[in-house]
Parts: sequence; C-alpha cells; structure tokens
Amino acid sequence: MSVDQHIKEQVELVKKYIEDHFGFHMKDLDRDILNNFFIKIISGSISIKIWVKNFSSNAVLQKGLIEYLREIVSNTNQVLVLGTLGFKSASCAMIRRSLENIIVFLYYKDHPVEFFKKSMPTYRPLKIKDIKDYLQTYPFEMIYNDMFNSNELRSMVKKVISIWDQEYEELSNFIHTTNELYFELINYIDEITPQPDNLEYIRNRIEKMNSIINSFNILFFFNDYKHFSNEEKTLIRLSIENIGLKQKMIEIFGEI
Repeated sequence: MSVDQHIKEQVELVKKYIEDHFGFHMKDLDRDILNNFFIKIISGSISIKIWVKNFSSNAVLQKGLIEYLREIVSNTNQVLVLGTLGFKSASCAMIRRSLENIIVFLYYKDHPVEFFKKSMPTYRPLKIKDIKDYLQTYPFEMIYNDMFNSNELRSMVKKVISIWDQEYEELSNFIHTTNELYFELINYIDEITPQPDNLEYIRNRIEKMNSIINSFNILFFFNDYKHFSNEEKTLIRLSIENIGLKQKMIEIFGEI
C-alpha cells in the first residue's frame, strides 16, 4: 500500500470515529479544508511514530526517554479531535507542549544522570534557554566524525531553533496564564467553535511542528535515518513543509 493510500484510509477512519463518538457532522465544515487538516496531522503523527519505533530498539537511549516522543504522538492525536470540534486553545497547548518535548528529549539523550535525577524531589527543572544553548553548540564531531560539516550542522540547528522560538511564542498566546483574555470565561467559551479559520490555523501550527521535530531528528540521528525504508523516508520528508530546511539538509547530508 502506498503512503498516500494509507493516509487516506486513516483519514476516513478518523472521520468515522469523530462522527460516531461525538455526533459531529463533517458536512458542516469545508471538505477541502477538513481533509487537508486531517492529512497533515495524520501524516505528521505517523512520521513521529517511525522515530518512536526506531528508538524503541535503541539500547543506548535511557529507559523511559522515548516517552517524550510517545507523548508527542498522543498530543497530536488529541489535536486531531480537539481541533475538529473547535477547541483551538487546547489544541495549541498540546502543540506547545510537544515543542518542549522534542528539545528536552534531545537534551536528556546525552544526560542520563540528569534524566534520572528529574524524578527526585530536589530536582530543579531545566531552563529552556539552557537546553537551546546546548543544542546550538552541539559537538556533532562526536557522532559524525568528519563525515559531515559540523559547523553547518550547528548552523542548521540554529535555524530550526529560530523557527521553534517563533512557534513557541505564538502558541504561548493561548496559554491561560500568559493571556488575560482567558481569565474571562465568556471569551474562552466563545472561542470553542468549529470553523474553517481555526482548522487552518491549527493545521499551520502542526505543519511547523512536524518540520521542527523531523528536522531535529534527522540532524541528530542521521545514522539511524539513512537505514529507514524508502516509504518511511518519504513520509518523513513529506512532513517537513519547510523547503529551505529540506534543501539545506540535502546539501549537508547529500540526501534525506
């Protein structure tokens, strides 16, 4: 079965699930916008599942670390339902949490002691700035030797983090503690409305998230990625909407 056919089948299954369980009639929304919304979210979720499957058999990663990526898959699936029903703020909160998860995952993979200590009552949570600083100065020489230009890889990480920053700031507008509008209940309730504009907005946020997560994983785990099947690579490439990121990674690695 082709990648496109598999995604189309998943779209129909999701539509039926939402209609059966929530009594929500899809015909009330623009068909093209709704289909595009489903396709982007489902393809992104499957692309992350590919990484989860690969990392699950990776004996080097600490036990439990993969849960950060599994949570991203769970969040994405919830956005699929919440976004369709009109829960824009809840969807954005899930996406924002997923952006946090990917950089924390990348940090902890190199810090098993810190990962263990995080469950201790005296542990101080990591600062996002410190995580980003670590990733932007990452010693790629350690994992790729002289196979690829490490300075170009660090430059690429900075580009991805720049996009991450923009998205994180945008999504933070929907977190109640940062937006005074949501202290007014009526504003929050009024916003819960299934409508095309909300679907388009959430889809755009998901597209950016997919590009960020898959780009990060290729940059830090290219040795794993190059052994993926052609179908898996195709799906991951399709989930990176940012053409500039894809082109630059092709320049660095020769292929993606």
